[in-house]
Amino acid sequence: MKLFGIVYVLSLLVVLVGFELFQWFSIAAGQIPPRGIHTWAGKPFLHWDMFVCQRYGDLFFLSALNAAVVVALGRVKLTSGSKLYLAVIATLAIIATILWVMSVKKQFASGVFNRWDWGFTAPNGAMTFAGKFHLVYFAIEAAAIGTGLLFLLWKPIGLWIRVVIAFCIVAYVVTAIIDAKTIGMSGGPFAASRPATPK
Repeated sequence: MKLFGIVYVLSLLVVLVGFELFQWFSIAAGQIPPRGIHTWAGKPFLHWDMFVCQRYGDLFFLSALNAAVVVALGRVKLTSGSKLYLAVIATLAIIATILWVMSVKKQFASGVFNRWDWGFTAPNGAMTFAGKFHLVYFAIEAAAIGTGLLFLLWKPIGLWIRVVIAFCIVAYVVTAIIDAKTIGMSGGPFAASRPATPK
């Protein structure tokens, strides 16, 4: 439990500080508006904490998933076969990240996403400093999710770790669905849904 707590807190701090810091870099560079301004280049604008997926999913649920995956890795003996599985997961995570960013940029450039946000801004969905940080983060978390799924289906790592991994993945997916329904996130069936109205 000690290792879990340490990794959880470290992961949460890295996400929170990273999101805030790189969003500040983007604001300072004039790529996106300061906090409190919700319109940019004629469209609604969303800072990172206006996304349910990032405010709760990334910050809390994926931090817990990271901690659970680290604990699980510490409980199993990594053979050459398991290392190969992990390498495949890492490769798939990179591919998924590339496909994701290509899809999102296309949606912004085409006007399907009738908004700008902290990662993609005017004109045509240009990637901000914050967006580039989030891109790296996305790849790492894609690998963490893939590794978590591998442990659920494969190695005996203990019941509570399995429960935590399963809960975190399901909870994260729920936050992504909420955002998809309200603002559109990844070019899927909800891409053309109306933008969220900042409160």
